[in-house]
Amino acid sequence: MAIDKITTASITDANITTAKIASGVLPTNTPAFLVKLSADVNNQAGDSTVKVPYNTEIYDTDNAYDNSSNYRFTVPSGKAGKYYIFIHQHLRDQDANDDNSRLSARIYKNGSFFSEHQLAAPNGTNIFAGNLSNYVSFGINMDLAAGNYIEFFCKIYSNNFRFMEEGSYAGGFKLT
Repeated sequence: MAIDKITTASITDANITTAKIASGVLPTNTPAFLVKLSADVNNQAGDSTVKVPYNTEIYDTDNAYDNSSNYRFTVPSGKAGKYYIFIHQHLRDQDANDDNSRLSARIYKNGSFFSEHQLAAPNGTNIFAGNLSNYVSFGINMDLAAGNYIEFFCKIYSNNFRFMEEGSYAGGFKLT
């Protein structure tokens, strides 16, 4: 039963219970997870797509994120549906000069490229030059089945680089 409109209402503790809310009026949006790095990760190969090893869980409602070896979220049994998945990663040139003309963040599904967001400077100029913060981020809705897994990757298209812990995170939650 859905609520179509409310003209007047008075809610008291005696008139509403957690069971009434959980019966379908409001979604729980789980599974849900939010992960980050515990420290900077140095010496990543430039011009290579590299998995971000998010090893610290802020939360993981269904224990579905592996933060110790595979660094991936796997949809638990019985939890298929539409999910919102996101990444926000801080990248720096390994030599700290940040002379980069293109960065990308990528989401992989079941080991294959699914989508990316790319930042690129026009005509190969270095808009990220000069010790600046270089963030790349995006989110996307995805249909996921039980057993599907999600991984996060990044790339700098020129120099060796490092994943910065500061201001970096990834995660997701079930929509329906």
